[in-house]
Amino acid sequence: MRKLVLAGILGIALSTGNAAAAESDDEQAIKALLPKAEQGDSASQASLGFLYADGRGGVRDYDEAAKWARKAAEQGDRQAQRKLAFLYLAGLGVAQDFSAAALWNRRAAEQGDAAAQFQLGLLYGMGRGVAQDAVSAYLWLSLAAALGHEEAQSARLVMAETMTPDQISMAEQLVKQWKVEAK
Repeated sequence: MRKLVLAGILGIALSTGNAAAAESDDEQAIKALLPKAEQGDSASQASLGFLYADGRGGVRDYDEAAKWARKAAEQGDRQAQRKLAFLYLAGLGVAQDFSAAALWNRRAAEQGDAAAQFQLGLLYGMGRGVAQDAVSAYLWLSLAAALGHEEAQSARLVMAETMTPDQISMAEQLVKQWKVEAK
């Protein structure tokens, strides 16, 4: 449903063929989404977060993006969780906070979001916001790679070069366990 709302908004904007009309459509979309978002509709909240972060509707407002992404993220919207993690990584609309970025990426990653799994794997690999842990990095990168995330496939190979055979074996066991538990 959330993807449909966002796809519909993007489709409206792209189908007009000119920037002024697209901006007007985005402004209308923001006006239409706002009452639903204020009533707690997570899909509308997430869409507002994306629109404000992307500067759609004539205004790029990272504070508003973070506000609406957080509201949707707290309701379990994985795309909003990933967006909020990005805002924390970049320090846009919120103070830069790698721990908060890791937390929100983890929540999205646990719901099967490949981009969040990739990002979480990188955070573990670099020790940003979490303790540096090659096994955890390999786990999350493997899960993202299994979902077709190409950069995760490459990053996992690089990570494996820094690991012992025992660490790789442990990580691969965790990947298998994760996949069984996720079913």
